[in-house]
Amino acid sequence: MFRNQIVNGACGCGCSDSNGCVQQKIMAAVVRESVDCASLDAAVSYINTNFGSISPLSLAWGSHPVGWQYAWRGMFDTPGDATPDSADTETFDELIGGGFEYQNISTATVDNLGNGVVIRTAFLLPDSTIYLVGSWYSADNSHIWQQSCVMSGVPTGCGYVFDIPIPPIDLCGSSESASSGAGGPDYNVFTTSTYDGMFADYLWSAFASMCAANPTTCGASTSPGACLTPDPFFGDEPP
Repeated sequence: MFRNQIVNGACGCGCSDSNGCVQQKIMAAVVRESVDCASLDAAVSYINTNFGSISPLSLAWGSHPVGWQYAWRGMFDTPGDATPDSADTETFDELIGGGFEYQNISTATVDNLGNGVVIRTAFLLPDSTIYLVGSWYSADNSHIWQQSCVMSGVPTGCGYVFDIPIPPIDLCGSSESASSGAGGPDYNVFTTSTYDGMFADYLWSAFASMCAANPTTCGASTSPGACLTPDPFFGDEPP
């Protein structure tokens, strides 16, 4: 379920090979016994506080082949826990392997079974911009793709760093969420290249074509403006 990583520090990868600057950092947590979006608050706080300091996410971007990932995954046994279960965490610092691609979302969501998931991702890429698409799930799955924007990366020693924030927790229980009152938004990353297959299912050109052909189920702009900060969509609920 978790195939992601997190970002921090200077880049030491070899800039003579821009492909070496295709990496990911991700921090992901499951929250047991979640009943609503407020159940995710402690996990969101923990991830945002530790995103750049917990190992291996604290490591600087290094000289690695395409597909390298720094990941931390943890479990909160109950929503009231301020920290994850130390016996139920794992880390990953290596190639994700053939046939896989990067998980492309930051999210805070609760499904109808009470499974809470919080994910924050960051990427190192050779290109200076990516596209973000915000999706909010309605009860009838209409207008899933709601907003889009262009995110500029932070230049580093090799390539550009993109840190995708966790969506505001109040959007998780918005009127555009699932009928259970939970659901949750995703901030989805789309790129202009597959980067050797790491974004094979997340090409912006393919998404823009799909969106233009399905205006009744896609409300995202195919010619978006710049993302805002600190939240790309300024915490806006879809119109």
